[in-house]
Amino acid sequence: MINDSIPVLYYHRIGSPDPVHLSISCRDFEKQLKFLKKNDYATLSVRELIDYLEGRRRLSGPAVCLTFDDGFIDNLLYAHPLLQKYGMKAALFVATSLIRPDDRAPAATMVDFNTAHSLARRNDLSHFLSQAELKSMVDSGVWEVLSHSHLHNQVFTSTDLTGFYPDTDNHWGIISAWGRSLENGRWPVYSRGASLVNRAWQPILKPGKPGCDADDFSLIQESEEEFAARVENDLRLSLQKIEEISPGACRAICWPWGKTTAKLENLARKVGFAAAMRTDTGANYPGMNCMQIHRFAIKKADLLRFKLGLTLRRHSIFARIYALFRN
Repeated sequence: MINDSIPVLYYHRIGSPDPVHLSISCRDFEKQLKFLKKNDYATLSVRELIDYLEGRRRLSGPAVCLTFDDGFIDNLLYAHPLLQKYGMKAALFVATSLIRPDDRAPAATMVDFNTAHSLARRNDLSHFLSQAELKSMVDSGVWEVLSHSHLHNQVFTSTDLTGFYPDTDNHWGIISAWGRSLENGRWPVYSRGASLVNRAWQPILKPGKPGCDADDFSLIQESEEEFAARVENDLRLSLQKIEEISPGACRAICWPWGKTTAKLENLARKVGFAAAMRTDTGANYPGMNCMQIHRFAIKKADLLRFKLGLTLRRHSIFARIYALFRN
């Protein structure tokens, strides 16, 4: 059977000033949708995908699941009209702390991915969708709105100094790891990683120190109990917010950066999540662990690679073999 594995495609942005792995042009996105339409692909919701993986749904033809991460305003401005035009559905995994207040206007022009996330950590959420906009997307029947965690942040994972912000590294994840705006000064940067799978090392300013050098700080690691409580709280906050936007929404989460562990999956189940998505490639087939759904990142704009990627992931054997080389 050539369609025993369902390709789950994932995007971030459409038509933004970013490299192709973070955004593709409206023109290229439309080419992909046109190809799916012409070749009779059904676009499954995440709920429908889970039903297939758990044996409650049968398919009569080719199918894919389209997903977007984070919750950028361009998903509504540019992706939404094209999805409507071709009669297709998509899932939007939203980092719920980044939802723009309804009384704040969206940005007039788009900025790059790193700048948008950096601004968001400084309380400027203008490049992200509002709750009212998200509700309208759900009401359109085109979108599911699901969880991408609450904070979607990074933490420092060791005391190893790797550089200084912003001189040698200005990634937005550093702002989230510090938990402050970092607008002025030269801030030490330590090894960092996804917050849901790493115990955090928190920099503490030493008494009487100005806070402009690595020696001005000591680092304290959270305990296992503190780590578990922090992660569980993040997951609960996210799920509660999703329920406000879309009551009865499918209880699925997409892990930030695709990072997960057995402990995190158990905490997610405890909170109430029934499925989770990663960012590594692989086969999605009936009977698999729905806490480990694989996704196919759209990292190339040309249509030939798009077609080849779908072909490789539509058959579980091909998808598993390909994953051995890619992951």
